[in-house]
Amino acid sequence: MMTSELMVTFSLQELKRFINSVVHQLILNVKQIHDLGVPKIVVTTLPPLGCLPIATFLFGYKNCLSRLNEASTFHNRLLKEGLDRLNKEIPKPAFFILDLYGAFLLALQGHQIPPGHF
Repeated sequence: MMTSELMVTFSLQELKRFINSVVHQLILNVKQIHDLGVPKIVVTTLPPLGCLPIATFLFGYKNCLSRLNEASTFHNRLLKEGLDRLNKEIPKPAFFILDLYGAFLLALQGHQIPPGHF
């Protein structure tokens, strides 16, 4: 199997539709949990999927797959927008994001992460 075949098993349009449906359902589920009485909810972003070992092994673990990272950032952007909308519907914020994507990239780049930053 060629690298490009492994990276793209379906079109970018199909991937975006799938991500849209996943995030839409996630937002509905989070809202339902809040409506049941949970006062604060933390939702994690996706890490840079293109940097996970399963994605980087083809390149000797030296390069991330940008296409997969683009999918992660698209998902994370939709998630943030959805949670921001939910927070505007209630008196005080109840939905928070734990940024795994940013934390993962900082760790990959070898930055010192200040305690409590993520």
